[in-house]
Amino acid sequence: MKFSWKIQWSDVFSNCLKVAVFSIWASFFVNIIKPYVADFFVPKILTYTENHAMASKGVDLDPVIFDSDDYSDAVALSSLNLENSSFGDEIYGNMATEDTRVIALHLFLIDYNSPMAPYAAVFVEAADQAGLDWRLLPAIAGVESAFGRIIPTNSYNAWGWKGAANGDFSSFSSWEEAIRYITAQIAIGYGTDIDVFVMEPTYCPPCGLNPAHSWANGVSRYMNEITLYRNSL
Repeated sequence: MKFSWKIQWSDVFSNCLKVAVFSIWASFFVNIIKPYVADFFVPKILTYTENHAMASKGVDLDPVIFDSDDYSDAVALSSLNLENSSFGDEIYGNMATEDTRVIALHLFLIDYNSPMAPYAAVFVEAADQAGLDWRLLPAIAGVESAFGRIIPTNSYNAWGWKGAANGDFSSFSSWEEAIRYITAQIAIGYGTDIDVFVMEPTYCPPCGLNPAHSWANGVSRYMNEITLYRNSL
């Protein structure tokens, strides 16, 4: 049996031409169009979110660039110099408009090995609903229980909250339930414009009698530290 091979040079030339055109277009897109689009749109996205995205509700939305799933390398675009930066590939990577309070609190709690780190969004949402400072409840947990690492067994009570009928520590079915309940109760009992040094004698009576005010100073210190995490994004 004899096989006959016949090369269709017109087809070869056509395919080579297609490959060449595609390669030229891909190179042009990557090196010219892509960086230009990024530099053009990123500042507009940032300006829009700063001016319009739920600003009336006090939500701190900001475009962020990140590679890791836990936001450990997140960078807020508002922290960059938009006039002198070239964003290039970044806009085509992992970029999203997020509430950077959630990212900051998540990273903060991770660094303190807190079991509540996955609930950063719940902290922020519950605080917004109650009208409280979003840093307050996590900071109190830091002073009361090392951010939830030292608590009564299976209580999910990281705040030393006493609400049981016998005056003992309260127990909850989950971190989310505890966060939402205690946030609401603090807003009801202490109001929404809270000074932790005024709050201290009621929340922790022995601490209020101590001239060192270790409770209030501790809560204040952690709140300031959370702010630094937000500002460092």
